[in-house]
Amino acid sequence: MSPKKAAEIIGCTVAHVRRLIRRGKLKAKKTLGPFGLDCKNRVHYVYSISLPEAKRYRDLPQHRGRPRSKLQEQTSEKDDCR
Repeated sequence: MSPKKAAEIIGCTVAHVRRLIRRGKLKAKKTLGPFGLDCKNRVHYVYSISLPEAKRYRDLPQHRGRPRSKLQEQTSEKDDCR
């Protein structure tokens, strides 16, 4: 699955999922993207995360900050108050 879908399951942003992958806290496969090289000869990669891996990270205990599942609930409550 893509980092976007994994972020929805975990309850965080796509940028945070990519950061977790780079730090090695979330296992993912790095493959060459569909476009290969661009005009400046830069290689584009795509991350692929398995569903069990995303669920494993979601179920890990969180030590700091707001709980992941309540983050989305609180943002929707703020929208309702306005």
